[in-house]
Amino acid sequence: MSVERLSADAKRYLGSFGLSESIQDQAFLLHYKKGDWLCSGGNPMDYLLFLMDGKAKVCMTSKNGKTLLQCFYTPGSILGDVELMADNIGVSDVIAITAVTCIGIPLIYCQDALKNNVEFMRFIGTSLANKLKQCSKNSAANILNTLESRLCAYIDMTNENHEFTDNLTEIAELLGTSYRHLLRSINKLCKDGILEKRSRTHYVIKNIEAIRRQNPNEYATFQSFTLLD
Repeated sequence: MSVERLSADAKRYLGSFGLSESIQDQAFLLHYKKGDWLCSGGNPMDYLLFLMDGKAKVCMTSKNGKTLLQCFYTPGSILGDVELMADNIGVSDVIAITAVTCIGIPLIYCQDALKNNVEFMRFIGTSLANKLKQCSKNSAANILNTLESRLCAYIDMTNENHEFTDNLTEIAELLGTSYRHLLRSINKLCKDGILEKRSRTHYVIKNIEAIRRQNPNEYATFQSFTLLD
């Protein structure tokens, strides 16, 4: 992760949420590389993050070591709102699946000021309500929708330039299925002309519209805020 100071425009942007100049001066622009962890479940959350660019996946790890995909964060998402209102301990693992840029407000210095800001707390309350609704939808999607549908959602969100490369064993765990069942679903997508296999872990998307038709928005997140112009 690399860190830089905010521009004057970015500070004014934070001001649009009712945040004071003292909080604006404490904030940073944070740049994460693909594969970097934005936060880790069970560990302290250092920043309240406004995701400005890129995508990240949100996973929950159980005590037995199994990991399940919960949702994706896209530009307009806020990370750390739950932790701000609780104990600052990360609830889930959030991992960048592309390069990610966030505005970060350090909680160690700003938590009390944020909580005492009525205008900002209204924003956080709306964010948490939306997040609760979306988590309920995502939980239902994990249980009720087919693996092929969930796989298409995952491919749609994680592909780069219509190329899909990932560890299939890890994907099977994230989607809550067996490696064999996952492989059958991938092979069906290849047979249907939707994917083309280049290697064991490298697939080219031949029909992105078909992928999206089979993706009823599982693992979707939501926009909590309007992006900086």
